[in-house]
Amino acid sequence: SGDLFNRRTKQNQHVNLVHQLTCGVRALDMRLHADGDDPRRVVYHHASYRTRQTTHETLPELVAWCQDHPGELVLIYLSHCSVKGGNSDGDQDCLKPVFTTAFRENGIPVMEEAWGRRLESVTLDKAKKLAKLPNGGMMLAFTGGMVENYDRHVGTQKQLESYVDKTMRSNRGTTSHMWMLQGFLQQSATSHWWDFGLSKVPGDGRINKILLDKVESGYLEGVNMLEVNFACAYGPEIAMAFGANITSHDRKKCHADCEPSCKERKYCPALPSQ
Repeated sequence: SGDLFNRRTKQNQHVNLVHQLTCGVRALDMRLHADGDDPRRVVYHHASYRTRQTTHETLPELVAWCQDHPGELVLIYLSHCSVKGGNSDGDQDCLKPVFTTAFRENGIPVMEEAWGRRLESVTLDKAKKLAKLPNGGMMLAFTGGMVENYDRHVGTQKQLESYVDKTMRSNRGTTSHMWMLQGFLQQSATSHWWDFGLSKVPGDGRINKILLDKVESGYLEGVNMLEVNFACAYGPEIAMAFGANITSHDRKKCHADCEPSCKERKYCPALPSQ
């Protein structure tokens, strides 16, 4: 029905936010939608699709995960915020109280709101200090100051390789802004007019293996945020290659959480032996 349609055409991850953290994700791109002025009704969206999950419901679970993993810094990038009746892709200030109230209520710092500092001036050590949560753990939300490097024409592996090379050459060593590398095939480039908007979000796990090889070789050194689809595929391995601490327990839990989606996608790495 409608949920199945949206999963196939809008969803780029196939486990919930907490499971994504368990699978190695350390930065979440949150696109928020407010249905009126009630902060308890702020949901996540991707263009015109809106989830049923609210920030009011999900942020406490993320905070609890951080408390259980006190050495791991989790970043939340707030972007493309939208309101009912407005631009579906988001044209609102993500620092509006309707969007940030749930973060404040859960003790999550929203960087530009709390300190008025420019994002590019914050080092990793500073970010860890700013991100400290009241009861342990580290989580820091921010908005603005990010160059997203979106290229709607990336539709094949060859085009992705070219995009990665171009983006690294243009941004490596940059200190004037934060920047991301979008390590996946774009839905806009893999769909056709005859799909009538029904094309699936590309989520081939083999792309993530290519990214893992590039991280392990050092080629992606300096990337501020690496975005991937289907974090179930090589998510823990990519995170560890970047320096995250993924316990064997979390790797096994990630594998168990992802098993249904992996069977549906028919591609996932084998459970690690250690």
